[in-house]
Amino acid sequence: MRRVAVVSLSVLALTVLAACAPEDREPQLEALSRWEDQRLAPTDSLLSLLGSRDAIVRRAALRTAGLIGRTDVLPAMIDALGDRSQAIRCQAAFSLGLLGGDIAVPPLQQLLADSHLAVRVAACEGLAQQRHDGTGLFRLAMHGERREAEAAWTALRNVAGEADHDSLVAAIGAGLARPDASIRWRALRCAERSPDPTLVELIRPFATDRDVQVRVHALRALGQHAGTEALEAVLESCLDHDRLKKRDLHRVQIAELRALGTLAAPVFAADPEGEHTSPAGRSVAAITSGAASEDPYVATSALDAMTAAVGELPLPPEAAERESLVPRWRARLVDAARERLQDPAPAVRAAAAAAFGALFGHGAVSALEPMLADADPAVAAAACAALLANQPRHGQACQWCRTLTERHGRTGEAGVLAAMPRLIARLRETGALWTPITRFPRTDDPACLPSLAWWRAVRGLENDDFVVRAQAAAVLGQLPGERSRDALVTAWERERRRGNVDVQLALLEALGALFDAEPQDRLDFEPRCVECVYFEAVGEEHPDGLEPAAADPPAPEVSRTAAAAALAEAFDHPELRVRLAAREAALATDLLTDDLIPSRASLRETAPAVRRDPAQPARRLPFKAPRVRCVTDRGAFVIELDAETAPNTCAAFLGLIEWGFHDALTFHRVVPDFVIQGGCPRGDGWGDPGWTIREEWSRTPFTRGTVGLATSGKDTGGSQWFVCHSPQPHLDARYTAFGQVSEGIEVIDDIQRGDAYRLEILAD
Repeated sequence: MRRVAVVSLSVLALTVLAACAPEDREPQLEALSRWEDQRLAPTDSLLSLLGSRDAIVRRAALRTAGLIGRTDVLPAMIDALGDRSQAIRCQAAFSLGLLGGDIAVPPLQQLLADSHLAVRVAACEGLAQQRHDGTGLFRLAMHGERREAEAAWTALRNVAGEADHDSLVAAIGAGLARPDASIRWRALRCAERSPDPTLVELIRPFATDRDVQVRVHALRALGQHAGTEALEAVLESCLDHDRLKKRDLHRVQIAELRALGTLAAPVFAADPEGEHTSPAGRSVAAITSGAASEDPYVATSALDAMTAAVGELPLPPEAAERESLVPRWRARLVDAARERLQDPAPAVRAAAAAAFGALFGHGAVSALEPMLADADPAVAAAACAALLANQPRHGQACQWCRTLTERHGRTGEAGVLAAMPRLIARLRETGALWTPITRFPRTDDPACLPSLAWWRAVRGLENDDFVVRAQAAAVLGQLPGERSRDALVTAWERERRRGNVDVQLALLEALGALFDAEPQDRLDFEPRCVECVYFEAVGEEHPDGLEPAAADPPAPEVSRTAAAAALAEAFDHPELRVRLAAREAALATDLLTDDLIPSRASLRETAPAVRRDPAQPARRLPFKAPRVRCVTDRGAFVIELDAETAPNTCAAFLGLIEWGFHDALTFHRVVPDFVIQGGCPRGDGWGDPGWTIREEWSRTPFTRGTVGLATSGKDTGGSQWFVCHSPQPHLDARYTAFGQVSEGIEVIDDIQRGDAYRLEILAD
């Protein structure tokens, strides 16, 4: 109740001021909205509004400065921390946190001692967006009032890597001793980010806590602490389900299974027999029980746990023909995974394919090959990845890749390329990445597999589909060599004309990896230039004998010069994220000297204004938005839009609904106990409406049922949206929250990947 009172007083103060609005307020708010949308504001004009006598305008100006990222007005924002208005101080603290920079941390830390609770909470929220050592937060986390302690723990979790470890561990112990469940589960989130053997004994009792949120985070924290004590705590939880109702039971099971996926591998390796009463046997029992669950979220989590737990544990090649050679614990998991290969739920089939391949190795081929023709492209791609990960013969790999692409076209091609990094990693581990080709016919030589990956990637860079091109760039980034470097710089020149930002970002990341100043290995991969193309073209054995040598690769200095020019050119790209990606690539390499690499602030503040696409709905000031109903075959839920804090996001969402954009779409992404996500016209998570909108980050927390805008970086949102299954504080102020499920919240727990939906605007 106290929180409501504090917030209401802030809103009441601004409401009173709004009732006496000066004549110039509306045009000033309109100007701020325009600058916010363009991500560019005249410095003098913005400074003037930051100093306005109108509190409504000052607050809006602070919001705009934070969202744009204007570091040139930092002094004015810091001054606003001492404003007489509590609401202004709160907004200033939040916006200062968004801006970043070392200069922002000390004043926010000082604000933690403010006499007003709401301001101290806002200071914590600002510090949650910064990099610092946690100074000032420990005291509030351990001894502060509930609201400020919650905010302090959220901030500490975000800076766990920078905070003093011993101080953080001590604070976690104090936090777990507090009576408020909302504080305990937030402290456990910090324990998840800061593993320490001394914490396991403290965490263990909470693995069977009556509060499900506390219990889930205790299990997640235990999953990050290696050792038999942590494993035993998770196994104890697996036997304590009697008091749990359906949704709570599934949440707990998912957390248990995820923890077992990381904790069980050592006991599996040490105990091949896996007797039922041993830790290995009990772990197998818990995982196989989860795999048999009727709930697809639980089953998927169990199958994922199998894949994670088996890790790199070796399996004798002879086990493909003689299952008696499969260790007992492994055989039980193999049977459980096999049972779900034909499951009606695509997500379960995909997880089963990955688990079955990881567990049974070459013995899984006969069962996985038919799945390459599965109607669901994600299932087919998972089967292909599982098959390729076992380093098959070259001819087999070519055939599998052909099957997937013939069945699913561009989606299949993207799936093949997405599977290649895992194959390359295995080839690197075994040394096969640099093994010369010596055996013929080539269809039997695994040494040809790197060439298959290379040729797929090179061809993919010329594909008409931008997702395929982006995936191809990622593959080449893992195949060091002069030919790969030359292919990437050539692709950059082509992509300048095409102008696809996603591909340019992938190319920059790959260039950073291939020109790494300190590469992980010094060997260059040299692709064979004939056999892979030949086998893909005709699908026949190549005659014995060596092929003519390919043209000599370009001299290293040629590729280096071209790559350096590409990075320098990218610094002036109109898209800020391309500029920043170029900077990261430049810092990872020695292609440019330090004086030629711009600062992040310089790249931000020299970026041109964003141009609004004509197809995008008109920019809006806060308005009263209608409710929206989402209708699925599993039921319907209603969303209350928040057009006060996210007016442009709501306007864009409503505009797309009016145009019928969402009428035939699906929930393409479902992560158990995290989010359901839809709005992609491609159905693979890469699609958008053809334009992007700017972020409208706010202090609205991401709780169960919060609706947010999915992005791949700042200001990249469009049509994709998500709903949270449970509280997700790490999303706060990092994604735009623009609504809340007000009716039918239970429906989101039943949504599965691939479920169709439609959105309807409800009349008032």
